Amino acid sequence: MIAKAEFKLGNIEGINYNMASLFQGVIMEYADEDFAEKEHISSIRSYSQYIDRRKGEYYWTVSTLTDIAKENIIDRLVSQNRIHLKNKDIVLPIEEVKVTLTSFDELFEKNYFTDTDRYIKLNFKTPTAFKSDGKYINYPTVRHIILSLINKHDFLSDVTYLGQGDNTESLLSKIDICSYDLKSTYFHLEGVKIPSFVGRVTLKVTGGKVLSSMVNMLCDFAEYSGVGIKSAIGMGAILKYKRERRDKLE
Repeated sequence: MIAKAEFKLGNIEGINYNMASLFQGVIMEYADEDFAEKEHISSIRSYSQYIDRRKGEYYWTVSTLTDIAKENIIDRLVSQNRIHLKNKDIVLPIEEVKVTLTSFDELFEKNYFTDTDRYIKLNFKTPTAFKSDGKYINYPTVRHIILSLINKHDFLSDVTYLGQGDNTESLLSKIDICSYDLKSTYFHLEGVKIPSFVGRVTLKVTGGKVLSSMVNMLCDFAEYSGVGIKSAIGMGAILKYKRERRDKLE
């Protein structure tokens, strides 16, 4: 089971996406100790979360990618009527909650058994970065986006496995970034500024139907998993939406 809970927050003064690490502390307060310990040592977390602003309102979005993560996180958070950020001694009322459920099976069926768009517009909503050879990469490439999502998908899915075989380079060569509107920024974490980016890119898939289906499925999955590093503390939040051919990036 894959789940997403969107909490509309009240008393928003002083809240921003850089505070998402404090919200991770709230998650761990409600989770069982064994679950929290396993997540702490895992290279890929079974949840993601971030803070964003929509039409003047602030939302906390929490996604879980396994049944046990849903039980430990979303099932326990949705019964609360407020969030207490203990490090800042801030109490935030929860004004509304919306929960969305899907599964790896549903993501597969949605994209492999229907027509898929070869142009995929992605909105990186919170600061996003990748890491390679110990260095932060603060710009998107097809390789970093796709391989990050394959790694997350294959680590967490018990239904489908995509893998990285000998044909990986051939697959990546058939995916291009055909347009973009990006801005460099930083994500602030405990006194450290992580170089990152926000904005939009459009992917163009020039391979066949199977490749187009795979990329679309990964981008749908990305709305729950996040992309790149530190998606459990608020980075890498992403939104996929269909790009009509007449659309232009503004």
